Amino acid sequence: MKTIIKGSDFADTDLSFSVCSHLKPILDYLVELGNTYETGKPLKRERFGSSVLQVNKSIDMTAVRDKFIIPTFIVLDDTRGRIFCDRCWCEISALTTNLEQK
Repeated sequence: MKTIIKGSDFADTDLSFSVCSHLKPILDYLVELGNTYETGKPLKRERFGSSVLQVNKSIDMTAVRDKFIIPTFIVLDDTRGRIFCDRCWCEISALTTNLEQK
């Protein structure tokens, strides 16, 4: 059975040190799968206002799709190796993509 992404009904506003409530279950799952990131470090702020947490390994998008029911406001971008929340302008981004590892 797939896990439903819940999180806030609204956009999360404090994204200084943590991903939004919508992406948190996905981040926790990526860590369960062996991915890592620097804890205690502020999220990177992009030019257009999004907050980015970079994980050290590629993101297994197939595993994420198999584990979760993905709402329409979360975008799984296989090509760029990122998961983006349109509601909060928050993303999880891989330092390397699956394409770079081949």
